[in-house]
Amino acid sequence: MVETQTRAMPKLWIGIDFHKKTWRIHCRTNEFSGNPFSMEPNPQLLKEKIDRDYEGYDVEVVYECGCFGYWAHRDFESYGWKSCVVNPADIPRMHKDKYEKSDTIDARKLSKYLQKGLLNSVTIPDIKREQLRSLFRRRVQLVKNIRSVKVILKSQLIYFGIKIPDEMDNASWSKAFRDWVKDLEWEYETAGYMMQTNIDQVEYLHYKINEVGNQLRKYCRDHYRSDYDLLMSIPGIGPLTAICFISEVGEVSRFKNFKQLSCLVGMMPTTYQSSDTNRTQGLTPRALRIMRSYLVEAAWQAVRIDPVLREYYKSHKGKKPNDIIVKVSRKLLSRAYGVLRTGVAYKIGLLK
Repeated sequence: MVETQTRAMPKLWIGIDFHKKTWRIHCRTNEFSGNPFSMEPNPQLLKEKIDRDYEGYDVEVVYECGCFGYWAHRDFESYGWKSCVVNPADIPRMHKDKYEKSDTIDARKLSKYLQKGLLNSVTIPDIKREQLRSLFRRRVQLVKNIRSVKVILKSQLIYFGIKIPDEMDNASWSKAFRDWVKDLEWEYETAGYMMQTNIDQVEYLHYKINEVGNQLRKYCRDHYRSDYDLLMSIPGIGPLTAICFISEVGEVSRFKNFKQLSCLVGMMPTTYQSSDTNRTQGLTPRALRIMRSYLVEAAWQAVRIDPVLREYYKSHKGKKPNDIIVKVSRKLLSRAYGVLRTGVAYKIGLLK
């Protein structure tokens, strides 16, 4: 009699609903679906429990990406588990999910969809690039903060009926404008102190933005010099746009073609087709918004200094300028993809 042997390891699928103080966890195999349980957010404690209760299983784990980052993913993979970090928008949902939601339901769904192979992981950056990206996003946050403070300061001037001189009433805050605000005379010192604190905050944020920007430039020149120089060779793309591409997009070798990169950045139209109805509805809301906004700003500069893009812009005369500039920014993205894939710097006027 021939004795049969089991060669394939039994599989265990784990869905985790992350929270700050607890994880809600659901485990399932091909034979059964376990009871959900909660535990403190500690990968090592989860490993000890799985080793104790599911010895000999091939483990796959999934959780939603977001504010909890990728540290848990790296711990799971260090245990020999297969880890999937999924975009919440990519999780299949039914209409009833709108009315039935709990941590237990979410954990069950994650383990179920993982078992059925319906989930795809986002691209996990290496730690070096992830921490570069955190510094770049800190600069983006500082820029947003300074805009907010500027709006508050100008609204206070309007509130008190103080007219800004025409030559200073623009988006560019010169030293002369700041000095003018400092020299304003107020009936009571409280309002003057209020305005001074706003100016102090603006000047502090200006200093920090410049400091972070200098640190980003130095780091990319030291650690990503090749990619940095290639991107800087493209007309319109400056240091910050190049740093944004390096930190947010990463290696272009992971894209099979330009279309995949274009979809990631969000340079694709939203389409709707049903029967005889077929229409586009502007750019997709699913995008790397930071990268897309920097490309659009770079495109305005590119049409001024690159003759090829200038002629391309003029060839669409009659259309809305904002629609044309999106087309130009897509061409810039294509150039960035091209120079990084080939390793050849761009030369003005040779490529369309």
